Amino acid sequence: MREAAFWPGLEVIAPTLAYDHTGIPGPDRALPARRAARVLTPALVMHCGASFPFMRDTAEALSKAVPHAELLSLDGQTHEVSPGVLGAAPSPSSFVA
Repeated sequence: MREAAFWPGLEVIAPTLAYDHTGIPGPDRALPARRAARVLTPALVMHCGASFPFMRDTAEALSKAVPHAELLSLDGQTHEVSPGVLGAAPSPSSFVA
């Protein structure tokens, strides 16, 4: 991987990964369901259908934990989702006034 063109970008963000991991999934690597349950703002939780299975599982669990969340699967997309597909994604019904 160190020979790949994207490696310098990974090195730049490397120091932040420990903070991301502790702040989002928590130090025990579990989904922070109790914290997520306190989010009262309508939320759209998305995952890419052709990405890693744990991302789908986490998105499904998070969308169930957040009271006003909707889940959207971008079928056929990987972790590097196409901007066109992302831009064309439907708006969740909870965002419509």
